[in-house]
Amino acid sequence: MHLSPHHDALTKKLGTYWIFLGVSAGKKGRQPRATPRTILDFTGETINWRYPGKIVDAFHASHEKLADLGILEDFSDIEPLNRGKGYFERWLDTTLTVKLSSNLWQIAGKRKVRKTSIAKRLHPAQPNYEFRVPATVSDIQKNPRIISEFRTKRYLRQKELARVVGVSRQTMSKYERGLQTIPEDRARTIIRII
Repeated sequence: MHLSPHHDALTKKLGTYWIFLGVSAGKKGRQPRATPRTILDFTGETINWRYPGKIVDAFHASHEKLADLGILEDFSDIEPLNRGKGYFERWLDTTLTVKLSSNLWQIAGKRKVRKTSIAKRLHPAQPNYEFRVPATVSDIQKNPRIISEFRTKRYLRQKELARVVGVSRQTMSKYERGLQTIPEDRARTIIRII
């Protein structure tokens, strides 16, 4: 999570907690559930009994941030129904349920990659997949995702391909994401490699 440890510490801790809980609950086919008291104990947050609303507001704001980051899909029962007298004690022991984003669970099983030389991965004996090789420089400039697709198919790291092309890994990353236009000479080199 790309969060500041100084300003977003509670959000990071809550995200970690829900993901840990989500893994174990997901194995049982359930959604993660916990009480705010348990969560606050895990995160190490002290309960300020004098200003309980601040804790509830920070708790809710952190969950909103997690939703914005794409970690949570739903956290509807985080906010107490009302903030009347004695609500905080009841809220601390209320069971909360969240729905984690399905993107967290769509991690494909990784294959074991044999350590082979870059030359063998660039030029395997018999490719067992269809891959559209860009014909012109403009093809690769218009659709730079071809580069990452090629790397994925050949089990190449960005750093390795960048070294062969003669650029830094950061520059190769910018090329692949379309943040920086690929110069003609570099595009020709990439096409030759592909």
